[in-house]
Amino acid sequence: MKICLVYPNTTKFPLRIFKKVGGVQSSSFSYPPLGMLYIISNSKYRIDFINNCIYKYSDKKLYNVLSEYDIVGFGGTIYDYLQAKNVSNLLRNNGTLTIYGGPNATVNWQKYINFFDIIVKGEGEITVDELLNCIENKGLLRDIKGIVFQENGDIINNPDRPFIQNLDKLNYPAREILDLKKYQRHAKPYLDVYPVDTVISSRGCPFSCTFCSSKHFWKRIYRARRPEEVVEEIKYLIDKFGTKGVFFREDLFTASKKRVLEFCELVKPLSIDWVCEARVGTVDEEMVKAMKESGCKAMLFGLESCSNKTLKLINKRITVEQSLDAIKLCKKFGIYVAASFMIGLPHETESDMLHTIRTSKTWHLDHINYNRVFAIPRSELYDLIKRKGLDRYDHNDIILPDTEHVSADRVSLICNKAPNWKTRFWYQIPASIRRRIKMYSGLYGRLHKWAKD
Repeated sequence: MKICLVYPNTTKFPLRIFKKVGGVQSSSFSYPPLGMLYIISNSKYRIDFINNCIYKYSDKKLYNVLSEYDIVGFGGTIYDYLQAKNVSNLLRNNGTLTIYGGPNATVNWQKYINFFDIIVKGEGEITVDELLNCIENKGLLRDIKGIVFQENGDIINNPDRPFIQNLDKLNYPAREILDLKKYQRHAKPYLDVYPVDTVISSRGCPFSCTFCSSKHFWKRIYRARRPEEVVEEIKYLIDKFGTKGVFFREDLFTASKKRVLEFCELVKPLSIDWVCEARVGTVDEEMVKAMKESGCKAMLFGLESCSNKTLKLINKRITVEQSLDAIKLCKKFGIYVAASFMIGLPHETESDMLHTIRTSKTWHLDHINYNRVFAIPRSELYDLIKRKGLDRYDHNDIILPDTEHVSADRVSLICNKAPNWKTRFWYQIPASIRRRIKMYSGLYGRLHKWAKD
């Protein structure tokens, strides 16, 4: 069997809808898509791979490239779905069997079952290998957990496959099949070293924020690899690919203090720089100190709002006070602090949005992202927006919403103006230089006041 996995290119959204926000958020992979590479490395079958976010083939060109394959599997998110659907239809007409998997396929399989032969739900490493073996040996698809398919006009939704309990048994992602020169191997402004490679040390998140669909894929079940195994992978990256820095690309690196402290002790001798995504309620002084001493240069926090009322409404389960404490801790130990905030939640007034923008600029963060709210299926935020009739613009189930008080166009304008050029200029100055400005001249005070104003 000739088999290929494909990460499709991101959809181009109508300018009439999205031009005021500079285009929709994109899941295009500038870093290697480790999820699909895990599937390839853990299969006994030879599987080719095309990341069309790199090659950017048109639907027709991608179809021509894939037409020689017997089985083609597509991944991606809702932002990449249209190309997967279009090319799948062309391939199926040519007799190729098509598969669709990943987060979007898992949480919205009912919508996509008519465009693909088989849907893979949840983690794919075991399911895909069993599925390929079943197809090769003409077995019964009903015996494969974690798939949906059609048989004689009926939709067959097999039982979900249990999550992999021991992630350490998985082979490392098949990075060796990639031309890494085509990928982003830096993590600026968080890390100054090159090359930087990505690692996944855990899966899932135990929290249930209303805007996030992750809990519908991972079921709020958090599983982590042993620190020893993570460090072994980093050693492998150093030896095989010359890695100088690591970016942990996962929902929550700091979920377990014990695990983080063990990892820090083990990774320290490697003298490698690293960055992770964290949560303010999970860090304390002992953890942050250990992270800094082991090579952590930056932490990324989803702070979302400068209002406790808003944080409660989105079930973030953090407070403004916790955010400030976490920022203070990182600053104390010299860790670069990046944060993201959401602009345009359903209950927000213009005053609420401006409060978050203006207040966040006083928190002495090193990097800020203001994210205009989009809503995607299988999140409470999406359902709330639909229920309240706030879905002003809807393209392929991606909603650019009004709030209860402000139009969608006005929200986009506010968000676009949030990182005005003065603020962008100030926050793009490396933290080390800003500290020198503060230390050696009174210019710091004048520049910082100018940025806030």
